[in-house]
Amino acid sequence: IVNRIVDHGTESFLQFKVGFSVSAGIVLLREGENNYNSRMTRFVFILVGFLVVLGCEIASQHGQTASTPPKAIPVKPFSIAKPDAVLLVTGGTNGRLEVCNCQGPMPGGQARRSGLVTSYRNTFPGALLISVGDSFWVEGNDLMNLYLMQTYRLMGYDAVTLGDQEWAASDKFLARAMVKSDTAWLSTTTKSTTATGQTLPLATEVLRVLPSGKKLCILSDLQRDTVLFMDKPRLKQLAFTPHGPLAKHVAHRKAAGYTVVVVLHTAWDDADIAAKTLDADLYLRGHMLKCADKPRRIAGKWMIESSNSDCVGAVAISTDDAGRITKLDYRAEVVTDRWPLDGRMLDIYQAYARDAMRAALDAKRKTARIEFVPSSTCGQCHKTEYAAWKQSPHAGAFATLQKAKRTGD
Repeated sequence: IVNRIVDHGTESFLQFKVGFSVSAGIVLLREGENNYNSRMTRFVFILVGFLVVLGCEIASQHGQTASTPPKAIPVKPFSIAKPDAVLLVTGGTNGRLEVCNCQGPMPGGQARRSGLVTSYRNTFPGALLISVGDSFWVEGNDLMNLYLMQTYRLMGYDAVTLGDQEWAASDKFLARAMVKSDTAWLSTTTKSTTATGQTLPLATEVLRVLPSGKKLCILSDLQRDTVLFMDKPRLKQLAFTPHGPLAKHVAHRKAAGYTVVVVLHTAWDDADIAAKTLDADLYLRGHMLKCADKPRRIAGKWMIESSNSDCVGAVAISTDDAGRITKLDYRAEVVTDRWPLDGRMLDIYQAYARDAMRAALDAKRKTARIEFVPSSTCGQCHKTEYAAWKQSPHAGAFATLQKAKRTGD
């Protein structure tokens, strides 16, 4: 950080994002407990404190306040002049809210993603935003996941697929995450058998009439083989529908003139097998950590592999009257700082950071036995530092509290 200030100047340094400052604060709060006596740790804590304060200014970049929606920018047209549908595909977010930009415009982050989505929807009215799963951090019940779902609802996701990392969370936690909204929580082949799980507001399918008048059906496929490493108690609570009934439902919707899109949240070989079995019109692949540059053909149908926190897959399709895809254009849009910033997402991130820090402090306070270590004990090893401290006003700080009868605060 210091080298960057020297090499690039203060103006460049001010491009640091709040994501770095608050994330570093959380990490140091958790990891620094055993290193309070280190001069370097103290220096970093002071620096992080400065960056957190600096972060308050970052939300006003590009003339936006902390609660201002992003302003759309022009989007390059597709090769299809008037597509019947435009799908924006995300996945594999793994709980990421924001990123550190300390080495330049690193990709990812909800604030810039929202700017990308807003720009696409402004250019292509009716564009659908779909998550293919693994939006959650791998620890399903982590506080971060609740705040991530706030950003998804605010961004206006049409469908959020429950993948293996979402289903790893408890039903009670999922109920907290699935606040009633226009977002559909999609899980076609997987459900929970617990009492709480049976009341989750899950959608088995998402049906849309497109601006062109064509019809679209979105389904998802998550099978037991994809969640083999899930905790056994949780796995026992889940029930899975095999491909047979799903294939019949796909055929039923296709017969009704729908273009059928299936989110395949599954491993590589299983994805190809499922694609050959289900006979949908388009497949969106989840359960992966890459964003392919080109679509793939499998069993004569298109498969989009766009599951990475750094990019959004943009898909344009044209269909015939029977719902069959006649043309497809695809691009992988990297989420960089060329997209407008959504200050509301930074508000949510800062709220998460505050609550995460508070939770960490509360956990520390609940320690069964807290032992007070006097400064003289520290001075046994850190003699020079202790001698300097003894000469400073800080050495009399506790006595000041004693006089004011404030030692119990």
